[in-house]
Amino acid sequence: MSVGPTRVLACALMAAALMAPVIDGGAIVRAQAGQANQTNQATPNAQGATSPGSAQPGQAPGAAPQTPEQQVAAALGVRGSAKAVQRQVANMLDEARRQRDIIRVTCLDDKLTQVDANFRTLEDRLNALQEAVKNRDDAQRDHELTVIEVLRQRFETLAAEARRCVGQDIYETGATRVTTEVGPYVPDFIPDYIPPIPPLPVPFVPPPGSGVN
Repeated sequence: MSVGPTRVLACALMAAALMAPVIDGGAIVRAQAGQANQTNQATPNAQGATSPGSAQPGQAPGAAPQTPEQQVAAALGVRGSAKAVQRQVANMLDEARRQRDIIRVTCLDDKLTQVDANFRTLEDRLNALQEAVKNRDDAQRDHELTVIEVLRQRFETLAAEARRCVGQDIYETGATRVTTEVGPYVPDFIPDYIPPIPPLPVPFVPPPGSGVN
């Protein structure tokens, strides 16, 4: 049986139409695989770019990293503040003893005992921090900085509690702040000439009429 050219051409076109989705699907799969490989290769670079900027303990997010020398200087500043709290509480205790106020003496003596204990701990942590900086031990240095920050907050709390023992916190309202609010209808300039305000008109009241003609 002979097959005409027209029928052969129709069969070829039908076969091409059936194979087109397969070819296109393979191309799509290969394109998606290529994009996935590019994404996987780009991911480690993005992660590596963010890892060096990690925040250090006791530091605000986004702040510039401090050098070990700056961290030791900040820790020494905490020691100075703690020493000032220790002197302040000791002076308050001496004043309470002079006044023979047994309630204040008991309260302040307890606070001073806690301040002294925390101060000794701070001295130990400061020595350990300096030793970690000297040995380039970053993990130990970060640990000591974290403990020193906790101690700093503890000294602030003890200072507030000592003032509460003598009632000073009742009169301490903090720093004074003045806030000025300008109304929306106030002009933003000072005029050179202010016109006088005219007097208010006084209505004329006629005299009462006489009842006599």
